[in-house]
Amino acid sequence: MVNALKQLLSYFYPAFCVSCRVIINGCDALCISCFASLPRASVLRITLPKGTALAVHAVTHYEGVGAFLVAAKEGRNQEGARTLGRLLAQYVKAHALVYDVIVPVPLHWVRFLWRGYNQAALMARALVSEGAYISRSFCRMKKTKDQKHLSGAARRRNVAHAFGTGWFVSAHRVRQDIAGKHVLIVDDVYTTGSTVRELAAVIERFKPASITVLLGCRVLR
Repeated sequence: MVNALKQLLSYFYPAFCVSCRVIINGCDALCISCFASLPRASVLRITLPKGTALAVHAVTHYEGVGAFLVAAKEGRNQEGARTLGRLLAQYVKAHALVYDVIVPVPLHWVRFLWRGYNQAALMARALVSEGAYISRSFCRMKKTKDQKHLSGAARRRNVAHAFGTGWFVSAHRVRQDIAGKHVLIVDDVYTTGSTVRELAAVIERFKPASITVLLGCRVLR
């Protein structure tokens, strides 16, 4: 019944490619041709201080469609984050990424109240599947400055000790969430990597099987 209703709605309200506007599968953001033509960011390999290796995947460079969708959050436009989420889902399918737990980069509660939503959390919803769920075990404890205009060193100082486990989440609950699991960190954009490194270092304490980072865009320098 649910599938029949979805098919009916897609007939009367078709989805369109956000780039060329042709009709597409409603679960996607771009048509096959536009998705294939996105400028590709190579997979970045980084290592945390305790030795955990991170593979950093980004759908595209921070330009064109990707940059436009990321910038939508400044106008509190949630549709930009939802579309980025569908792009991530297309990337996951194309590259067969494996994960058990999804950790959207947390937003501080003050910024959440101002914006009204967490763009990373909205993006993460598109990646939930029968075998993968979103973890709510982590939070941003420190109200950091906007990273946009900070230097690399200032960015690192800005996010130092910014993340931790949730105020009302027990260590036992976090271990249940993370230990032995393949963790996927989700965010919209990567510039110097300071934010995801800091969050990954907190996740690392709970002994996941692996940590992978998936982003909408990566700034190439």
